[in-house]
Amino acid sequence: MFKYIVRAIKSPINKSVKYYAQAESTTPVGLDVITQRIEKRTTVSSADAKAVLDALEYEIKEALIEGHSVRLGDLGTFRATIQCSSGAATADDFTVARISHLKAVFRPSTRLANWLNPSKNSELKFQRVPYVAQMGPVEEE
Repeated sequence: MFKYIVRAIKSPINKSVKYYAQAESTTPVGLDVITQRIEKRTTVSSADAKAVLDALEYEIKEALIEGHSVRLGDLGTFRATIQCSSGAATADDFTVARISHLKAVFRPSTRLANWLNPSKNSELKFQRVPYVAQMGPVEEE
């Protein structure tokens, strides 16, 4: 069940308000839970599953640093992009000091993207949950 909230978003152009669905923030599922789930679905122990997932993380990092993208079958592809703090006036003026960091980007496979598309997957179920606006700091009198 995919839980969502409905939030009011004000247009920066004409200041009109429209309502949109937004994924509800939830607690992340940790590696320990994932390894236990893998243990239940396969013949490997949770320790073996964790060892494989740890190795996968390491190998993805290594491949990205080497400039490769990483295709994980029907899951999708990881690739690294460069984030620059500023541009240079000419190519010769550009130095590595202008690179602020690398960013890992994940692109789901067509199969996964279609599975997450309600018009292509009738098994998806949604649940609207109440939205409680976050209160700002309360001013004291």
